[in-house]
Amino acid sequence: MGENIADKIFDYLIGEKVRYVDLRLLKNYDLRVGLRSYSSDISENSSNQVIIRVLYDKGWGIASADISDDIFGKKMWDVAEKALQQAKVSSSVSTRQTEIELAETKVINDHFRHPIEKDLRTMPTSETLDLLKSLNDIAKENLKNDFAWTETVIDYSIIQSDFSNTEGTNIIEIVPNIDLTLYIVAKRLGYEVASDIIGGTGGFEIFQNVNLENWANVISERAKYMLLAENPPLEVKTKKVPVIFDPCTAGAFIHECVGHQAEADVILESGSIFSKKLGCQVAEEEVTVIDDPLFLGGYGSYKYDDEGVSAKKTLIIENGRLNSLLHTRWTSKEFGHEPTGNAHGIFHVPRSLISNLYVKPVDWSLEEMVEDIDLGVYAVGLQRGVAESFAGRFEIIPETAFLITQRRILIPIKNIRIRGFMLKALTSIDAIGKDFRLTPSLEKGFCISNGAPHIRVQNLSIL
Repeated sequence: MGENIADKIFDYLIGEKVRYVDLRLLKNYDLRVGLRSYSSDISENSSNQVIIRVLYDKGWGIASADISDDIFGKKMWDVAEKALQQAKVSSSVSTRQTEIELAETKVINDHFRHPIEKDLRTMPTSETLDLLKSLNDIAKENLKNDFAWTETVIDYSIIQSDFSNTEGTNIIEIVPNIDLTLYIVAKRLGYEVASDIIGGTGGFEIFQNVNLENWANVISERAKYMLLAENPPLEVKTKKVPVIFDPCTAGAFIHECVGHQAEADVILESGSIFSKKLGCQVAEEEVTVIDDPLFLGGYGSYKYDDEGVSAKKTLIIENGRLNSLLHTRWTSKEFGHEPTGNAHGIFHVPRSLISNLYVKPVDWSLEEMVEDIDLGVYAVGLQRGVAESFAGRFEIIPETAFLITQRRILIPIKNIRIRGFMLKALTSIDAIGKDFRLTPSLEKGFCISNGAPHIRVQNLSIL
C-alpha cells in the first residue's frame, strides 16, 4: 500500500505495548448460477472491506468495516481505533502469563495473480446454463422413470487481498476459485440423493479439463444404487471389518485423522492425537500425507497465507512418521519451529488450517484391495466426517456403501456410520491405491481440498 493511509495508521498505532499491526483491503466478487428443479437463478455480489488486527501485549484486537463509499478514509481510522480498543480489552482479560510473540518471517513485497484462462464474468450466461442443462439431461436419461430432479450450481469468486504489516511486508494476491456441484434426486418408494463437487483455482477452464459426461454418469449410477440399498446386515454391525474408502471418503478420513490433528494451535490449546508425537511412527510406512498450498489448480491453493508468510509444501507424515505440524507465526514461536504458511484468518486471529491435503498414491488397484476381503464395506461418496480430538475418535458417514463378501463387491447398503480410533486407524491402513482425486471443500469459510486414492483400513466399526 506504500506511503499512504496504511503507513499513517501503523505509525499511529505502534506504541509501547502495540508490537504488531496488519491491515488488509479485501475485495470480494461472487457469482452464482443455479439450475434447480423448478427454477434457474443467477446472483452477483461484491464488497470492499478493510480489516485491521492489532497485537497488544497479551491479546489481539480485530475490527473491520465495509469501505465501498469511504472516499476520504474516515472509516479506516475508525476501524483502527476500534481494533486498538478491542486489543486492550482482550489483553486485560487474557489468561496468558506472558505477552504474545510471533515468529520472525521474511519481509515480502509482491503482486501475484493466479491465472484465469476463461473468466466466467465475461462469458455469455447461456453458455453456463447450457452446461447445467446438459448435466440435468444426462441424469434424466440415465434414471428414466426413477428421475425426480437435479440441482446444479456453479460458484465463482475472485478475492483480491492487499496485505500490509508494520514489519514492511506488502502483498497483493488475487485468487479466483470455481466449483460445480451436482445433486441428483431419484425416486421410487422414497427419495434418494447422490451428489458430488469439482472445482479448483482458476476459471471455467477447470470444468473443460474434466469429462463431465462421465462424472454425471457416475453420480447417476450412485443414485440408482441408493434406491436399491438396504440396511447393513447384523454380521457387519457386530464385528470390526475392513473398509475400503473411495477417494472422496478417503480424503475426509485423512482430513479428520491427520489434517485437524496436525493443527499446532489445537495441540497447544486442547491437545490432539499428535501431541508429543513429532518424529514418532503414527501410521504404516506406506503412508505419506502432504499439505501443499502451491498445488497447481488446487481449490485450496495460495501463494501467501493470511499472515503474509510464503506458502510451501509440508510433509506432515512421511513414510508413516510424523514429520511436521501446520503452523501460524504464533504457534511457530511457541514450538520453536519454522512457519509453514498455513495461517488462515482474516476477521479473527489466524488459525492453522490445511490447504490442499492429500495422501501420496501407491500402487494398489481397487480389485486387489477387494480380493483380500471376506467380509467388509466399500464406502462411496461423503455425507459428513467428524473428528472427536479429545476422545481420539473419528466418524465417517458415506453417501452410500457396498457390502463386500467373499472377495466381491455386492449389495448396496445405506444408513451406516464408520467409526474408529484415529491412531489405531492410521496404523491399520494396509493398502493405498494408485488412483487420485482432489475434492473441493470449505473449512471455517476457507477454500480447501482433500485428496486421496482408494484406501483400505482394517478393523473399523460399522454403526
